[in-house]
Amino acid sequence: MKLMRITISMFVTISLGLLLALNFVVAQVGQDKSGEAIAHYRKALSMQVPVLNGIAESILAGDATALSKHFHDQVEITLLKERSDYARKQATFILKQFFTDYPPSSFSVVHQGNTGSIMYALGEYRSEAGSFDVNIFLKSEGDTYVIERLRFERK
Repeated sequence: MKLMRITISMFVTISLGLLLALNFVVAQVGQDKSGEAIAHYRKALSMQVPVLNGIAESILAGDATALSKHFHDQVEITLLKERSDYARKQATFILKQFFTDYPPSSFSVVHQGNTGSIMYALGEYRSEAGSFDVNIFLKSEGDTYVIERLRFERK
């Protein structure tokens, strides 16, 4: 009987805590009269697909110039375990060489998501010369997302 009272007491305490937390979240959303939070979330979702499609098409085509249109002014690139920060033109040159050495036979995005203003995609890049896991990290900039980090890591 004593165990039952403790269990019921714990259940009531946890339930009240969850109810208070839920009321806090509802109050915060209710204070956003302009709907800015919801509008920002919808905008982010609507920008993700076109940007990622353009990036995926550029990688599949092995087109470093088209891919560089999605770069931030400075981009971190990791190729074959070597990581460096590059200006857009330098990064384009580095990726042209990579696509020459490892011409794409296939590329697919296997997972994508976002956390706040950062979007990411995980992909698989295949070439006759090797297979790579690809990690793409983008950040929100104005009305679009730009690549901040790009990694090709040999499987």
